[in-house]
Amino acid sequence: MTQTFLITGVTGFLGSALANKLLQNGYKVVGIGRSEDTKGLEKHHNFRYFRGEISSDNLSKLNDYNLNGIFHLASLQPSKSDYTYDDYHKNNVLSTTILINYFKNKPLSFFVYTSTISVFGEKKFEPIDENSFPQPTNFYGLTKYISEKILSIESNEMNTKVVILRLQSIFGKNDGYGIIHTFYDRFKKNLDVELYSNGIIHRNLISLSDTLEVLKSIIDKHSQLNKFEIFHVASSNSLRTLDIAKIIKDYLSSKSKIICLEKKYIYDWDIHINLFKLNKVLNFYPKSLQDSIILYLKEKSNEL
Repeated sequence: MTQTFLITGVTGFLGSALANKLLQNGYKVVGIGRSEDTKGLEKHHNFRYFRGEISSDNLSKLNDYNLNGIFHLASLQPSKSDYTYDDYHKNNVLSTTILINYFKNKPLSFFVYTSTISVFGEKKFEPIDENSFPQPTNFYGLTKYISEKILSIESNEMNTKVVILRLQSIFGKNDGYGIIHTFYDRFKKNLDVELYSNGIIHRNLISLSDTLEVLKSIIDKHSQLNKFEIFHVASSNSLRTLDIAKIIKDYLSSKSKIICLEKKYIYDWDIHINLFKLNKVLNFYPKSLQDSIILYLKEKSNEL
């Protein structure tokens, strides 16, 4: 029998890409999202979409579906400076609690929750691994960590495997945001690129393709996992923002200037991620950041 998976946040950048991948692999997908635009997913006969918030009323529409697993991707990202704690709590914590309450006594193979490396805040000790102690410094990281802890506690009563994936920033086709996208756009237009903190801050981003492979691996390997698991998901290495900019500038043969400024970057600390558990348990080895950027640039070139 064909397996069916629920994706929350299915109309988002990651959610729509995951839905497409699962549908292409012969699975059925039920999606929940807030947008009218389903990125063409509604054309697929194995896709069903329920528009609206994650609420008890909306979840009741799932009663007729035998779901095998959940990818809970929906969250409020820190895209605006005027978001309040209540905004983040409603979208990141309350929605997770509602999902837990609905599915607590239902048989599922897994419940995947996408969290963030931001739960560590200004981490000064390197590298960050799954045993590092979270110390969130903003409401986004805080509410994602609260949801992690709720899932950790509730997992004892849930009839499923609970998997937390702490993602680094994702870049890929149709991203429309992030430093890779911003650098590409400016270098393509031969506009100068300013780098704060002199461009020496190390960043570790993850490609969309690698992120999708990790999510897909949960379907294949969930039976081998413990009742509750946490994995860090990032590229195999970190690069300085200056190095990231140079890779993109050189590939595009851009006439732009790279200007390094003393002004501090908002996240003025290096990020290095230990992927030992991801490698060992899921047997997944993400590409290097430089290789992922080159593949991204090739994909962008093919769009032209």
